[in-house]
Amino acid sequence: MCRKLGGDLASIANADEDNAIKQLLPEADTWFWIGYNDIDEEQTFKWSDGMPWVYENWGDDEGITETEDCVVINRKGPHSTYVWCDAPCSWVIPFVCRFY
Repeated sequence: MCRKLGGDLASIANADEDNAIKQLLPEADTWFWIGYNDIDEEQTFKWSDGMPWVYENWGDDEGITETEDCVVINRKGPHSTYVWCDAPCSWVIPFVCRFY
């Protein structure tokens, strides 16, 4: 959908960009796709738009599940902050696009 609109799933280069995206998300227990994945090679994450890897913000014990190849921003409670989690790519959930 992001590509149809002229963008791509969000890539995040640093903590400032990560925080800016998180401030736009609702205060709810939900997940949002970003463009990070290890579909091609397990434990070798890359951005769907080809941006080089320079930053990650995984939650505790995340990014290591072999059957979960795509990455979401996840918030697990009203007083928690959003962190990155790996998830099955088949989930139908909201997403964050980045436009250039």
